[in-house]
Amino acid sequence: MIRLLTNKGIFVRNKGILSVTVNVNHFDLLGVSRTYNINKITLESTYKNLQKIIHPDNYETSGKCSEFLSSYVNEAYTTLKDDYERCLYMLLLEGIEIKEDEQLKNPKHLEELMELNEKIEETSELMRLKEEVRERINEIKYDFNEAMENNDYDKAKENCILLSYYVNADNAIYEKINEV
Repeated sequence: MIRLLTNKGIFVRNKGILSVTVNVNHFDLLGVSRTYNINKITLESTYKNLQKIIHPDNYETSGKCSEFLSSYVNEAYTTLKDDYERCLYMLLLEGIEIKEDEQLKNPKHLEELMELNEKIEETSELMRLKEEVRERINEIKYDFNEAMENNDYDKAKENCILLSYYVNADNAIYEKINEV
């Protein structure tokens, strides 16, 4: 019997038969620390190694089990590699859910976004604006991480919502640049 990731409780291979216990969070599954600032190289490396291990060709039976595990590993990787999805997931691990229509509470942030939307519509210097937005995204990610480390979940939630708006603004700028 070969136990794979036994300290994480993932799966056990016995004579080519795969059995599953999925009771870990995405961070543990992919071997990265449960913090916002993850090592994306480690994340990708662990993901690829896990996919090799759980590939259906490695097992005489348990094809469905292998497919399930592969799907679970894919979901974990997709969630953690995306900055916004990772912040949503971290909040969810703390029992905090952000609803799709949830709005920012801080009036300063609302004003900031209104100004940003005006700039996107009016500016001809899109590359400069894109740089500014990327800098602001990095600030928001830093603030989110700091809030999580300090267990300030209200601030973390606000930053996660703000991040979604800035990611959307970044995408809008990208589309405008490609129109030109």
